[in-house]
Amino acid sequence: MRTITRRQLAREADATRNISPGESVHVPDANGGLIITRRKRHALTPAQMLAELDALPGEWPAVKTDYLREDEA
Repeated sequence: MRTITRRQLAREADATRNISPGESVHVPDANGGLIITRRKRHALTPAQMLAELDALPGEWPAVKTDYLREDEA
């Protein structure tokens, strides 16, 4: 974890712009400090996307899309 001072953060706000995914930056302070984190992005597979949709609670009504076809004609 990189450490930058509060002064660096105030003067160079872009210091946190170049954080790579999964990296953290610590800004020390008297109360323990601030930790700035950039999360890693995980690409979902189609099977994982469908599993998340199936995990949603409740029944979803069927969507009627006939009116979309009528507008195209």
